[in-house]
Amino acid sequence: MIFNYQYQSNIYSLNTKGKLKEGKEVKHILPLINLDNIDSHAINNTHYLSPIPDPWRKLIYRFNWEAPIKGKEISFLKKKTSLTVFDSKLKKLQHYSLPDYTYQINNWFATKKGLFLNLAHPANPALKENTLEFHVVKLRNDKF
Repeated sequence: MIFNYQYQSNIYSLNTKGKLKEGKEVKHILPLINLDNIDSHAINNTHYLSPIPDPWRKLIYRFNWEAPIKGKEISFLKKKTSLTVFDSKLKKLQHYSLPDYTYQINNWFATKKGLFLNLAHPANPALKENTLEFHVVKLRNDKF
């Protein structure tokens, strides 16, 4: 099982024997959330979304809903997304910024054909109602 915590940049694996392995990216742990400021906390900090294993390429993808650039006013809709790629040993290989207003968060998956990214961001000018459209990305572990 591969997992992470929403406000922590590290990822973890847990095998069937209960052995825990930590993949350290950057030790980044945010303080507990004050419930009076929960919306601004969510907007102003990076969310590390659930990792997606790709057994065909022996990679792990983790999407990040980025914190805004300091001094720039932002909303949930304007948060940038990025993709971090790890190898099967949880070593960080690459980090990619994704184009603004393009992909819907939490609507991506991996198959033999590659990593599918849904083009359904609410502010995407190419968004077509009644159509489910994906970009397919195929990364290769031997290219890092």
